[in-house]
Order: sequence, then structure tokens, then C-alpha cells
Amino acid sequence: TGGNRRGSQLRLIYNYMIEQTPEAATAYVKREYGKGGKGFTINGTDYAVWFDELGLQIASGHSVREQAIEKAFLSWDDVAGRIHQLLKQGEYVPQPVLDAARGNALTEYANALAFMERDIVDDYRHTLFDEAELEMFKDGFPEEVENVSRFLDHQENVERLVSRLRDFAAVYAENRDVMRFHYYNPTRMTNAFEAFSKPWTPFQAREGFAWENHGVFITQDEIDAELAVGASYENSRLAIYAHFLSSDDRKARADFLKHHYGDGGHSPALNGKDCLLAALEVLDENGQLKRKADIFTKRTIRKPEPVESVDTASEALALSIGERARVDLTYMASLCGKSEDEIIDELRGVIFLDPGSDEWQTSDEYLSGNVREKLRAAQSAAERDPAYQVNVEYLKRVQPKDLDASEIEVRLGATWIDPQYIDRFIRDEFHTDFWLIGRQIKTQYSKVSGQWNIQGKSADRGNPMVYSTYGTERLNAFHLLEDALNLKDTKVYDTFRDADGEHRVLNKKETMLAQQKQELIRAAFKEWIFKDMRRRETLVAKYNELFNAVRPREYDGSHIRFVGMTPEITLMQHQKNAIAHILYGDNVLLAHCVGAGKTFQMIAAGMEARRLGLSQKNLYVVPNHLTEQWGADFLRLYPGANILVATKKDFEPANRKKFCSRIATGDYDAIIIGHTQFEKIPLSHERQAAMIQSQIDEITSAMRLARSACPGYWPTPSR
Repeated sequence: TGGNRRGSQLRLIYNYMIEQTPEAATAYVKREYGKGGKGFTINGTDYAVWFDELGLQIASGHSVREQAIEKAFLSWDDVAGRIHQLLKQGEYVPQPVLDAARGNALTEYANALAFMERDIVDDYRHTLFDEAELEMFKDGFPEEVENVSRFLDHQENVERLVSRLRDFAAVYAENRDVMRFHYYNPTRMTNAFEAFSKPWTPFQAREGFAWENHGVFITQDEIDAELAVGASYENSRLAIYAHFLSSDDRKARADFLKHHYGDGGHSPALNGKDCLLAALEVLDENGQLKRKADIFTKRTIRKPEPVESVDTASEALALSIGERARVDLTYMASLCGKSEDEIIDELRGVIFLDPGSDEWQTSDEYLSGNVREKLRAAQSAAERDPAYQVNVEYLKRVQPKDLDASEIEVRLGATWIDPQYIDRFIRDEFHTDFWLIGRQIKTQYSKVSGQWNIQGKSADRGNPMVYSTYGTERLNAFHLLEDALNLKDTKVYDTFRDADGEHRVLNKKETMLAQQKQELIRAAFKEWIFKDMRRRETLVAKYNELFNAVRPREYDGSHIRFVGMTPEITLMQHQKNAIAHILYGDNVLLAHCVGAGKTFQMIAAGMEARRLGLSQKNLYVVPNHLTEQWGADFLRLYPGANILVATKKDFEPANRKKFCSRIATGDYDAIIIGHTQFEKIPLSHERQAAMIQSQIDEITSAMRLARSACPGYWPTPSR
């Protein structure tokens, strides 16, 4: 079935349709599969598949890694040879899939060429395409991909394109500015199209051959890999390419590009006045004038009307949060005509006095965060002052339910596990003599580097548990355990010398054996850790204290007044709540779906933060091609805002200092610059020196602690 990327199987088939050496085929198969896994249900039995740089592993169940012994391993030579054999026998895929391989290759190469054409600076497009060929790219997606596919289906066109790509790659080598972005590197594109230009021979499926449909599932190995690494597209071109690989729907692709690039365009002479002009027009989906902006026909700037009095303490609290961004009892008393004591009594359970900061907080703020720590602080304060007893009562109600051992999974490498438990595990499971533990053999963890280390890995010589049961002749159990603690899959290399010097080659057999032993160690630790009742109670209590103590805060933005916002736009409730999160939270990720209104959220949050005195000057760093659109959206939401939008010219060497001075000296509501421009603003030498010194102090402090813990292990530094 190929790797996990869309169209992987079709790419594999087409690669075998081109004549090549077995070594080249193996390298391509390895690269196409990459690293990942799959799960299949065949005749009622689940099988997990995992592939990485070593090869492909298959085991029954939902995880390959949990199977230490009973699994099959295929090297990439084996995988590549087997695929080629099945293709020649006509038993790899049915004929319709074989027939689709060429079309898929044309589409993918056309996609890449279309993106590359978009990236080339206008003055250099004729270096790669003539006037007739440039017409292919004028229809927009997805039509232009179809045009380019038809163009590439003719061998003479591909050969001519390869020749021009070589010339363009030479130009690019001397001047990288011929490309706006560099993902579609001309040299890589040349190599790719040279391979594509080779003659191809189709395969034929055996008569009557058909697929058997099997169930699929996500394996535990895939879940673990995703949780350990995470994923995020930071590169704009990668995001577009990924979307086109994952969706065949033409309208969905067009909608994605429309949203990704936004309305309007990008101008090399953009400034704040241009954004004001752009905001005077409303464009349709085709970028054409739809109508004039609302400023021509209705009032778009609303005069703020201050509220001078309210009837209840609750209304006064909402105004205090909206106007002062905090609980201001003096301001609230002036609004509702009540004393501060009366307000406190009326808002019992709604506002709380924090014994740590001695400031009043709303219930959503105080009854969130690390509520276990807050409860201890409140109980301590209540012993001195009974007024804090209300804090204790409400905090007890929101304490998270304690998890028990069956709900907690402890794995090797968990940094909250004390190193002494690893020493005890070594003693109990490796049968290492007790007098070696803590003396010659000792486990340490460095919080600075995040690394585990086991001292004296060769001290327990002659122990069969260390060199046979849980280890190998090449690597004993202590080396494998240390790698497991550092979340590494052990690899064994052979070193040899020749005329070219020293070389290291992966020993696949020893590596597989070492990784099997490593899995045995992981399984033994998982079974051992909660076996002792006292150890179980201690670790469960520590886990709950560390990781089951936080109650998320729920934000409500209903009270925010949004002074200066046009009355013609009304934000939705989820947008108001997100703005409240930005204003009152420590840090925020706006993880809404596409089209949920994140731009307006960030604009409104910045304007409110400035109005409330939470920020003095807001800087918005956006993708380079969206600066103009951001400026227009800003003025559409806040027509009276004073904004500064950076242009490419502003960050030329001669103008850079002048522009930064404008930022520093101007009273702007917002400064909008592109990612590339932001990267050109250096840190001051003072801040760089302070950051480096802070890191040096942190490292030297950690070294002193490590030296005091093991006086004989760390050498004394020379002066």
C-alpha cells in the first residue's frame, strides 16, 4: 500500500515503470515510505506495521514495538525487491490502479511546476517559459494544473523544460533573489524532471487479479510517535502542497487557496496610506470591485459612551473588568453607590482575595490554575485570618478527582520519576549486587540538559541478566536502559578504516537484537513500577500533585465594550471569549478552524489591550504576502486606528534604522510587518549579553550541584 502520504502507492508504481538500478529503487522506496506505521485487520486478526530507516516490521496486535520477539523484519532491499517482483507478476495492484500511475505523476509534477512558476520573480519567468507556455498558468487552480499536465504529457516538452531548468538553476546559484520562496529549489526541480523525462514502460496486472478489502486502523506506534513529536506546518508552501496532496476536490482546493492568499494582493510599495485606500473598497471572490466601503454610506466610528452608574455590584464588576481589566473595588463603589464591604459581601463566591498577591480576583481566575497549590495557601491563610475560609470552601469544590494507579502509565524516561527508583529497578530486575547500587552504579538526571546518565555501566561484569537476558554482547543492559531513559531507540554501528579514513556502518542484525532487549526492559519496568504498594502510593500521590492539579480557566468576553470598533461588525461569542483569553491569560494559542475570525480577534484584542493600558504598542508579525490585507482588515474593523504597515523598501539597509525609529517614536495603535522583515530586527547587544550570561549562570549552577552530589565523578575545572 506504500507509505502514509497520499498517492504513495501510485508514485512507487511509476518509479518502477522507469528503468533504474536496484540500488536506486531501494533508495526511492525507503524515502517514499519514510517513518510511520499502518494497521490492518486480515481474517479477523489485527496486524501492526512499522517502517523506519532500518526497514519494515510486522507484528500481530496494535503495536510492533510492544512485541519484543514475535515479529517479522524486512530490510528495504527486501521490500523493494518484493514490490518489483509482484509488479512483474501482475499481482501488486489491479489494472485500474496501474493505469492511474502515469496520470498521478503528471498531476504531481504539474502541481510542483505551477507552484515554482508562482515563486519566480516576474522578470525571470521568461528564462524558464516562453510566452505561449506562460498562458498555461493564467487560468488559476485547478485549471492551470490540467494545462500543465497536458503539456508534460509530451516528451519533447519535458526535454526542452529540463534544458531550461538547468540554465535557470545556474542563474539561481548566482542570484537567489530570482525566487520569492525557495521550497521549489531549481536544482532539486531539475533533478526531479530529469528523472521524469526518462522513458517509462507500463505494467500489466494478471488477468482476473483483484484486491481483497481489509479493515484498517491506527496503530499504537503511530499514536505514540505523534504524541512524542507533534506536527505543524510553518512553511506556507508546505501547507498548500499538503492540502493538494490530501484533497482531490477541485472546489475545496480553490477555496483553500482563496483563504490562504486572502483578498487583494501584495504590493512592493505598500504603506499605511495604501492600506487606507484598500479599505475603501470591498472586493468579490475574483478580486474585482464589489461595492464601496460602508464609510461612504453610514457611520463607521461610534462615539464611546461611558457608563457612570449601575444598580448592582455584579454590573459594577462587569464594568470594572471591561474598563480596568481587574477587580477595582474603589471604581465599583463609585459606580453603584455602595461601600467596598457591601460589594465584597454581595459578591461572596464571585470575587476572592488572593492571599499570595493580596489582590481581588474573579472566580474564573481564582478557581483555576493550580488549585491544589492555591488550596494549601488558602488553608494556611485561613489559620491566620478566618476571612480566607470562603476561599478554602470554594477551592475544595473544584479540586480534581485523584487518579489511581490504573489510570496512570509510567514509562522509562518520565522526568518526574526520581532517579532512586531507577536504581531500585536495576537492583530488583537486573539482580545487581546491592553494594554496587548507589556507589559504582548510580542513575542521575540533569534538569538543565534533560538527559539521564547511568554511572558505572561496566561495573557489573559477569552478570548474565545484564549481558544476556536484558543485554547483548555488544551493548549491556545499562547502555540499553540509559538509551530508553533518554527516549532513544538503540542503534549499533560497526567501524572500519580504509584509504578514505574511518567509516561507521549500521549493523542491522545487532541493532534489531538490541532493540528487542530494550523493549524487554521497558516491559519489565512497566510491570515493576507499581508492584510495591508503598511505591505505588508515593508515585500516584506525586503524579496527582504534579499533573492533576490544574483546572482550566473558562473565559467570558461578554463584558468587553470594544471602544472604537465599527458598529457595522458584530463579533461572535467565541471571538469575544478568545479576546478575553488574550487580555487576561498568560499566553494564548488561537486554534480555531479556518474562517473562524482569528484576524479580527487579534486586532480587537490588541486595541483593547492598548485601551486598558495592558500594552503600549502592539506589533503584528504576519506572513509577508498578507501585510496589505491585514492593514485593510484593521481599518475595516477600527476605522479610526493609527497603524503603520511596513513595506519591503522600509527594510532595505539604508532605511531600516529610520523605520525602526518611526516604530519607537510614533504613537501607533499597531505596527504590521512581515515575517522576513521581523527577522531583520536584531536584538540589542545588551539583551544578547544578558541572555547568554543567564544561560552560563544556569549551566554553572547545575555543574556545581552535580559536583556536590558526586564529588569524585566530576573533575575540578582548571583556572
